[in-house]
Amino acid sequence: MNKESSYYIEKCLNSCVDCKKCMKNCPMIENYSSSPKSLLKRLAEGELMESAAYACCQCGYCEAVCPTNTPLMGVFTSIRSEVQNKKSFFSIGKGSLAVGFHQRNSFSSFFTGASKIKSKKAFFPGCSLLSYSEEIVYKTYKHMKNIDPEMGLKIYCCGKPTLDMGKNSKFEERFKSVMQSMKDQGTQELIVACANCYEVFKKYGDGIVVTSLWEWLRDNGVPKKCNYRGNNLKFALHDPCPIRKRNEIHEAVREVLEDIELPFEEFEYNRDKTLCCGAGAMVKLTETKLALKQMEKRANQTECSHIVTYCESCVESMIDGGKPAVHILDLLFNSENIKKRNYEQLIPKTSERWKNRRRGVQRLKEL
Repeated sequence: MNKESSYYIEKCLNSCVDCKKCMKNCPMIENYSSSPKSLLKRLAEGELMESAAYACCQCGYCEAVCPTNTPLMGVFTSIRSEVQNKKSFFSIGKGSLAVGFHQRNSFSSFFTGASKIKSKKAFFPGCSLLSYSEEIVYKTYKHMKNIDPEMGLKIYCCGKPTLDMGKNSKFEERFKSVMQSMKDQGTQELIVACANCYEVFKKYGDGIVVTSLWEWLRDNGVPKKCNYRGNNLKFALHDPCPIRKRNEIHEAVREVLEDIELPFEEFEYNRDKTLCCGAGAMVKLTETKLALKQMEKRANQTECSHIVTYCESCVESMIDGGKPAVHILDLLFNSENIKKRNYEQLIPKTSERWKNRRRGVQRLKEL
């Protein structure tokens, strides 16, 4: 065990009062132990380190509800980093190879690019949204550009999957290349759609102003012909866990939904107390059964027939969990098609995702 992991485990053991508040909605702890304190003791003895770390969604719920501010998430983040510095089952398998393949492609010139104009402001949709639909990305961008003709478009990966797996040095290398591209293109502000990308650029994007797409849409206006009317479906709004501390985004999203007249209900656990959809930190690859269990749990924590959210990964998790779900951008820029599908996304196959991303890059030539 390295110094960082030992530090976090000891700190947590000293501060944890074993109230079990974090266990109520943590998909990992109850799967490995009867209490957080007992799990920490086993980790201190060298048990369960890799399996528990790669079952942690790193959603931050444990720290959000902890009365003593115990940095429990830091334990598993540091263990993941430690694992990746040595050869083990988790560093070469258990999802690592799949994430590695995804990230190598995501940073290749074949799947990245930018609009030709050297713009100070640019829309940054993120990988998941483009994988789902390059059409929605370009309709969103067209709307933004109609309002701000100087708006650019950046199709890059932020590298969050690499960071999630604990490959910190590789993440730094890859993210540095993204930041260099931003510098070369004169970009000073990114309007970001993805919750993960937003947090990555906020933390590591030194010098870049980061604005949420939802704040931008609230301040600049949504399309005029996107009002939701004529159905009696009930939607529950799911907040993505990466931005649980970003109340300004929570408020902006709700204002956008009010603008389009979408009646929605809140989950019991929302905003800063929201729960992970089950896909956090690559757990869908590293601990698939546990991830699916969390997806089903979250999707069924509402009596509403449908779920709306503003993270593409969350949309897909809710569908995997058994509930029809849509992205807010479906309602804004894909309203006719999504209505025909009774407000449920059609999730593309893996091959189609990469085709969407490639088509997205190719369409940059039109700009």
